[in-house]
Amino acid sequence: MRGGIIAVFIFSAVISVADAAVVGVTASADKPLVGVGETGTLTVFAELMPGHTGAGNGIFGWDVDVRIADPTIIELLPAMLVLPPGVWTSNAMTSSPGAPMPWGLDAIYDTGEGADDLGLAGQVELFSIQYRGLADGVTTLSVEADMTSGADFVTWLGETGGDYSSASVGITIPEPATMGLLGLGGLLLLRRCRC
Repeated sequence: MRGGIIAVFIFSAVISVADAAVVGVTASADKPLVGVGETGTLTVFAELMPGHTGAGNGIFGWDVDVRIADPTIIELLPAMLVLPPGVWTSNAMTSSPGAPMPWGLDAIYDTGEGADDLGLAGQVELFSIQYRGLADGVTTLSVEADMTSGADFVTWLGETGGDYSSASVGITIPEPATMGLLGLGGLLLLRRCRC
């Protein structure tokens, strides 16, 4: 009987964690294919999930990390992190552009102290950051929860938790010869289309 009670408790805990996500996080890359030395931009968005979109329950604050699966293939450019103007406060006491780590960028956070509707009517941009190709290969940029401030997302009504299932982007850096062949193929297509 005792084993059954423990199993029910663990099952209940897993269900409550799955239900805990109130904010959906999405990441997109403008260039999922970049050459060595070239840059692309990762943009991160968030929005309230269905069932949590009551009036005045917008995103109050957030705290996330950006992790690189293989930091030998790409690097983040922390100086190129941009918060959308007029959305987040960028207050030095309640925000941080993150701290560079060997695996990515740790503890990027901010608050929307002046607006209680952020993320209610659809996606709101959290930030964008540039990345640069270092070597050929394939890697992933992932946005993850950071608990520096105690919670990854907090709404105005005190709900917490993010869903990161759509917050990873694959990045490919082809070897230079492949990039040359892709360019040549593009030129041939252009020539063929003009005939």
